[in-house]
Amino acid sequence: MADEAGVQQLGIAEGLKDLLTNSGFTTARSIIKYSPGEISKLLGIEVHVAKIIVHEALKLVNSPKKEQ
Repeated sequence: MADEAGVQQLGIAEGLKDLLTNSGFTTARSIIKYSPGEISKLLGIEVHVAKIIVHEALKLVNSPKKEQ
């Protein structure tokens, strides 16, 4: 989808955004397919950091779309 929220739109540190994209995550929707535990293992980060990432991705996916 052209209007998919990308990883760069997440409210997280740039280093985490880079880690996500380098690991193949390109959209917020691609992140929420995984649990924080799975994200933690895939990225080699602590679970509490993965929870923040998933939370931010959920916020983007569930935010109302702006009409132009």
